Amino acid sequence: MNRALYVDTMIGTVGDGQIEKSHGGGKTYPGACVPGGMIQLSPDTVSGGDNGSGYNYCHNTIEGFSFNRMSGIGWYGDLGNLQVMPVTQDTDLRSGSNEELPFTKGTIGWKSEFSHENEKSRVGYYSVMLERYNVLAECTASEHAGALRFTYPEKAEKKIIINFSRRIGGKADFQKVDVISNRKIEGHIKCTPVGGGFGHGDGKIFYDLYFVMEFSHPFTSKRFFESEEFTDSAEGEDLGVIFDFSNEITEPLTIKCAISYVDIEGASKNFSTECEGSDFDAMEKNALAKWDDVFSCINVSGADETDLKLFYTCLYHVLLDPRTMADTDGRYKINYQIFENTDYKQRTVFSGWDVYRSEFPLLSIIRPDMVRDEINSLLKIAELNNSSFPRWELMGINAGCMVGDPGLIVLADAVTKGILPYDIEKAYEISKASSVCAKELNGKEFKSIRPACKSYLDDCYVPGKLSDTLEYLLADFTMAKFAEYSGRIEDAKFFFNRANRYGENYNEALRFMAPRKENGEFVFEEDRYDDDGTVESNIFQQSWFVPYDVCGLSRLF
Repeated sequence: MNRALYVDTMIGTVGDGQIEKSHGGGKTYPGACVPGGMIQLSPDTVSGGDNGSGYNYCHNTIEGFSFNRMSGIGWYGDLGNLQVMPVTQDTDLRSGSNEELPFTKGTIGWKSEFSHENEKSRVGYYSVMLERYNVLAECTASEHAGALRFTYPEKAEKKIIINFSRRIGGKADFQKVDVISNRKIEGHIKCTPVGGGFGHGDGKIFYDLYFVMEFSHPFTSKRFFESEEFTDSAEGEDLGVIFDFSNEITEPLTIKCAISYVDIEGASKNFSTECEGSDFDAMEKNALAKWDDVFSCINVSGADETDLKLFYTCLYHVLLDPRTMADTDGRYKINYQIFENTDYKQRTVFSGWDVYRSEFPLLSIIRPDMVRDEINSLLKIAELNNSSFPRWELMGINAGCMVGDPGLIVLADAVTKGILPYDIEKAYEISKASSVCAKELNGKEFKSIRPACKSYLDDCYVPGKLSDTLEYLLADFTMAKFAEYSGRIEDAKFFFNRANRYGENYNEALRFMAPRKENGEFVFEEDRYDDDGTVESNIFQQSWFVPYDVCGLSRLF
């Protein structure tokens, strides 16, 4: 049974706007990747709006293919670097569908129309016919590298446009390219919140991307451009390049590219490990095998093809993240510092509030190695920053989205299930400091994500915020379990007591939970469907959120 063939990578590929009822807004992508891989090589339809994956099934043009992106997220997304587009003619020097970088001179751009009838997607592979140029574009990937294969019309002009400044949710701040030969380039792309990105910059995400790219045929000429003007410089803030290839080439043009978030040396090692001696077909075959192998973690039975498709597509999306951010040699970078570890994989994309109650309990059963990696990754970040575990981590940075203390919950769950190894004493120190909003830890200022206010620390509620209150009380319960497991009985009593005071947030008049003012009084609510003080929910929905004491909650109501 080839389980990977049941996956439908098109499921969920609707983003912002034009949402069809049959799909909803999943904001996934159809392109190529391997489980937890650094590369997600996929088509880009429109850069702009809340299309966090870069692709929206409802769009009808493609502006290129980029090498990294996130799946299933909003807040305008991030990554989407190294956008490559095959063309057969000179065009405007903008894609024509990048809302982050609008035209100053052009009209149409280099984008191409496409039809879903001419798309093929499966795990580790994607292809589409670009109608404007009659070019067949194909994508595949390994863990740190990707390959593109373009089949041009016979005798047509053969050109490649690479947009180095493109970034989902914004633009890269600086780009530099070195032409090594007429078949190889390498370079550096710098992204900071100044250029936007996650939350249009509010996520405060910064990273460096380094790449090594090789063409299967030599290019005959190159033309760099910046801000819609040709330039002699190979570095800038809005850099692109057009490569021309011989019209006499009869075979498809293949591009292999490895990336690193550390340095050029890392990208070169990744390239030599995963690209040298491997062609497009071999890379695709290996990607399919990796997915089929990882799907063997669960055996299912039944003959319903729809159920099998849904099951394995869901499992596919579960196993995309958290992904590796370390190179093949174990090196990774956080806060511009380089570290090396081969005992575990440093991972990234931890959307804590979204995954602690669903994905991670599943991973703790089917992929405890991923959970162990993620705990070590969060622990490293917290140790470096002398802070709580990140709430929503991307590229080693706490973007701060959503509410609660999900890293602690994932950790405590893993501890009580015996998922090791990591420095459990250090993990406990950080967890407790976060839970009590400690001012300092290890002689240095400690940065807690918890609200350092008297009403929460003494009276177990966050003023005006019901969702925050109940999320933190759940985290306190898991902290109590962590303390109990570690033999710290007094700590366990303290946190159990705090968690069990959730009933003080029950409003007798409303007969539901409700947010409270700083003086302890309840905020006036029109009815139980009011969303005052809640996050992506309302009072009716949030009131059931005491999963650690269902019987007690029942008695309260």
